[in-house]
Order: sequence, then structure tokens, then C-alpha cells
Amino acid sequence: KSIAIIQQISLANESEGGGTIVVLADAPKEDLEEHLALAMSQERGSALELMGTNVVFRSGNPLEESELQRVSVLTARSVIVLSPESLSPDEADANQVRQVMALKALDGVNGNECPPVVVEVQDVDNSELFTLVAPDFAEVIVAHDLIGRFMLECARYPGLACVLESMMGFEGS
Repeated sequence: KSIAIIQQISLANESEGGGTIVVLADAPKEDLEEHLALAMSQERGSALELMGTNVVFRSGNPLEESELQRVSVLTARSVIVLSPESLSPDEADANQVRQVMALKALDGVNGNECPPVVVEVQDVDNSELFTLVAPDFAEVIVAHDLIGRFMLECARYPGLACVLESMMGFEGS
């Protein structure tokens, strides 16, 4: 899912001549770069195009404030926190709560406010935790719940999928 997000951000930045995406992950930098290079290769059919956007990978623990400062998170336009797929929903969501708390701890450091934060949660029942730990700090998205709703509405209203795709994608804009 990170490749799809990189593609959409690249499309959004195209009109501005590109931009910079910084990816902080608890994985080796070389593995992340290889994953991106594979997505950009022609072998996969529809290759990823960055359209002038630069992608920078940093290896580190995104739960640590020092790592977040190392990637200058406070200077970002926005922060997207993807849920780890390798953990159970409750473990992943607990990880996401810790991530939001680490970002919240940086809010206001050196007079800099944290940029808008969007966090992916796996279990809809856990979404209220974010209101408890950091009210009005992050937009919480329960991806599978949202996708399920979209699919149901698209089944009920033929043609809606095309409308949603044109509204939410940056292709052709």
C-alpha cells in the first residue's frame, strides 16, 4: 500500500514540479529502495512514475522521537502513518497509538507545530483510543471499513466507482 500512496503523492506533486517524500520505516534502507526500484521497473506492467518527486528512505524506529526529529517530521506538509500488516489488529493499533503519542510529544518543539497526521487503524473498535490519547490531533482511518462501505455503495449505484476514482485520484488533474 505504500507504493500506491507514493504514486498518488507523486501525481499530486506533479503540478508543482515534484516534491520530497520521506519514508521512515523499521526496515533496512536497502530493502525499501529495492522495493521502490522494483515498482518503478517496467517488468510489473504499470510501472510507478515519480514525476519529479524524490523519495528518501530512512531506516529507524518511527516510535522514537529522536528518529522522527532525524527525518524532520515537523517540517513535513503532512504525515501518513500506515498500519503494520505483520501484526494482529490489536497489536497494530496499539503500535499506532504509540506512534501518535510520539508525534504529539513533538508538537510545539522549538515553536514548530506538528503537520496534519492521518493514521490507519485496523479495528474500528480501537479508533476511540486516539480521541483519548490525542484529541483532535490525528485523522483516524479504518481502511478496511471504509473500503467495505465504498464497495457496498458502488454495488448499489453503478458508475459510482468511476466517480470516486476521478474524485480521489490525481490522474489527469
